[in-house]
Amino acid sequence: MRRTSRNVGTPVRAFIYAVVIHVAFGALLGVSLLIQPRAVTPAPAKPVQAKAIDLAAIEREKRRIEEKKKKAEAEK
Repeated sequence: MRRTSRNVGTPVRAFIYAVVIHVAFGALLGVSLLIQPRAVTPAPAKPVQAKAIDLAAIEREKRRIEEKKKKAEAEK
């Protein structure tokens, strides 16, 4: 009487599963490479109305006001 082993089918089944999984992942990769994302174009921005600030001029004005206050206190 011949013994039939159940373990003989296991490597074949594992090979078939491995092939199926690789084909499935290959198909997913192929589909993902075919789908191209859309480029988002930014909306045109409105120009900003701004003024440049000269920090040196602000410091000069602060010093002038301070000197004016000192002069006014000295006159009292």
